Amino acid sequence: MTAGQPPPLDRSARRRRAERRLSGPADAQAPSESDTARLLHELQVRQVELELQNEELVESRARLEASLAELAASESRYQDTFEQAAVGIAHVAPDGRWLRVNRKLCDIVGYSAAELRGMTYKDITHPDDLGADLHLAQRMLAGDIGSCALEKRYLRSDGRAVWIELTVSLVRDAADAPGHFIAVVVDINARRTAEAELDRFFNLSLDLLCVADFDNRLLRVNPAFTRCLGWSAAELTDGRDLTEFIHPDDRQATLRARADVHAGQELRELENRYRCRDGSYRWLAWSTYPSLDTRQIFAVARDVTERRQRDGQLRLLEACITRLNDAVLITEATAIDEPGPKIVYANPAFERMTGYALAELVGRSPRLLQGRQTERAALDRIRAALQARQSVRTELANHDREGSAYWIEIDIAPVLADNGTVTHFVAVQRDVTVRKRVEAALREGEARYRQLFDANPQPMWIYDPLTLRFLAVNDAAVVRYGWRREEFLAMTLEDIRPAEGLPALQLAMANVRAGLPPLALRYRHRLKDGRLVDVELNAQPIEFDGHMARAVQVQDVTVRRHAAQLVLESRESLRALLQRLQRAQEDERVRVAREVHDELGQMLTGLKMDLRWIERRLAEPGLGAKRQPLLDRAVAASALNEETIAAVQKLAAELRPAALDQLGLGAALAQRARQFQQRTGVTCTVAGADDLPPLPAAVATELFYIAQEALTNVARHAQARNVAIRLRVQDAAVQMEVDDDGVGITPAALAAPRSLGLLGMRERALQSGGTVQIDVAQPHGTRVLVRVPLAGPPP
Repeated sequence: MTAGQPPPLDRSARRRRAERRLSGPADAQAPSESDTARLLHELQVRQVELELQNEELVESRARLEASLAELAASESRYQDTFEQAAVGIAHVAPDGRWLRVNRKLCDIVGYSAAELRGMTYKDITHPDDLGADLHLAQRMLAGDIGSCALEKRYLRSDGRAVWIELTVSLVRDAADAPGHFIAVVVDINARRTAEAELDRFFNLSLDLLCVADFDNRLLRVNPAFTRCLGWSAAELTDGRDLTEFIHPDDRQATLRARADVHAGQELRELENRYRCRDGSYRWLAWSTYPSLDTRQIFAVARDVTERRQRDGQLRLLEACITRLNDAVLITEATAIDEPGPKIVYANPAFERMTGYALAELVGRSPRLLQGRQTERAALDRIRAALQARQSVRTELANHDREGSAYWIEIDIAPVLADNGTVTHFVAVQRDVTVRKRVEAALREGEARYRQLFDANPQPMWIYDPLTLRFLAVNDAAVVRYGWRREEFLAMTLEDIRPAEGLPALQLAMANVRAGLPPLALRYRHRLKDGRLVDVELNAQPIEFDGHMARAVQVQDVTVRRHAAQLVLESRESLRALLQRLQRAQEDERVRVAREVHDELGQMLTGLKMDLRWIERRLAEPGLGAKRQPLLDRAVAASALNEETIAAVQKLAAELRPAALDQLGLGAALAQRARQFQQRTGVTCTVAGADDLPPLPAAVATELFYIAQEALTNVARHAQARNVAIRLRVQDAAVQMEVDDDGVGITPAALAAPRSLGLLGMRERALQSGGTVQIDVAQPHGTRVLVRVPLAGPPP
């Protein structure tokens, strides 16, 4: 039925239409019911029905012809679409047979339609792709999925593989049974080949290539990326934020650049440090291209770690060359002949040496420094080396900007390019003018030195430190030691040493050979007649006949050492005498203190009792008016007696405090500290007294009087407000510290010869084998530190 045509009538509708045609208007009378009339009417109706049916048949035929024409056109369009489609189309049976294929599919696989209809899709599917293909087909047949799409390879008739994109859907019949597959095949071989080429380029690139998303996560990296950083591709693309890999010092700059990239800007220059798997960092230089559509970032990086290191080394080298005291000059390697190689660089030391500024030197030849004193032989040696492209070292005279000559020691070396050609020469110059003048002076003074050596009144010789053999001796040595010069030159240092002095000589020579000073420069020497003399040596290294040697000057100190020994013995005698005097004085103090305390104290006590008796008698009634003056005199005498008793007790305590003998050093110091504080108003404390063990009487006495002398000095000179005395036993010795917060002692006062108090403190400590150290305390004040061994003084 074509569009716009009414549908055909059924029989009842057709009869009603016939009756209406015979009857006319709807209100017309029905025919009579006679048989004839009814039959006639029925025939008429039947005739009209046939006419109407005939009309319908004509109309139906016209409709059928129109439908067939439309179907033929549709079939033609479908056939054209199927055959002329730009993609391959096929109907495939459930068992894989090709039912129908179009021309494009034949072109893709290289088989004709007839050849394909005798095959299945399995026959032309690449073996590596067949498993996935069969799996999807089974799922569609099972009704799990209605269609699928995948990329796979077909094997062409010529054996080549071709990549296709396959879209498959399953057509089912009215009973929902599988009918056939409709397959659409797109040739993607060119794209896959291009992708393979890109992948090959991606994988072979020496630069670091990667793809990241806008969430700062890596999606893909090439092998160069993993080789450079040491991470695997899986570790780099596991979804972590790229910021974790960036050095903390570079993160802010990287985040700012990333914001620009997210805004669609290409990045051309960014260098940052990426953390490697081993914890180290590599410098990477980045270029990126953002794709806003896919929200992906395509980036390429180059490892510039070595370049950054070289740049750092170059900066360091430049800084070193700039600050180098030696002059550095760099020239081109061309034009050895006139006008000569051109200067390309000179460091500041070269400018200072020559007086030329760098701007004046660049482009000119070093020959501008040659002058009247420049030696031709040195220039010829340099020229021959430059022509041979070899290094050279020599000395020559140059002239500065003012024309003044100066001597240099110059090292010239060629600079090689990667291909081995010489591109530049580097010259390092050192000003040796002073050395040359010294050498000249040494040469001029060598004769005078020889004369001084021979004429020196003190014995002198030169010896070889390796063999100890005499190399030269002067006349004074010959005279003093008694050997002739020839005998000396056949001897060694061991021949003039006594047997007991040889170990000391060997040790001293070992130090000399090691570059260390000898342990002692006082020895005993043996003269030819066998006598031994004490000597002091002054030895210095010198160069003798082109070899290192040592020159020795000898001073006979036998008489001086004997005199020094006498002085030392006298000093020890005086110290022993002083010790005896101090001990005698201490014994006398003890005796006098005891007599004063016992005898004089008892006498004063008796006198006190008598005076008290007189006071009581004079106070009795009945003595009259004259008793008052006598009573006053008695009271005054009693008071004077009390003062005398106190003075006697004080004198006895100062001569020898009883607490020192009865209670020990700690109690005696505590008592003296209280007396010192009452007398001067200076706060005085004693710490550690209770922890002291019993001390020898001599040690306790010396420490007590040292502390007393220190307190006396504080009262006289320190202007202090606090004094602290600390006692303790450490390392088998008693240690006492007396610290004050006064003005502090000056170095001049410490060294003053009239500081008898300080000298007495040291002597008292020395008698017990101890030491006294006096210095300025921190932040102010004076500290007296006394250490006395408990074992007593050495014998």
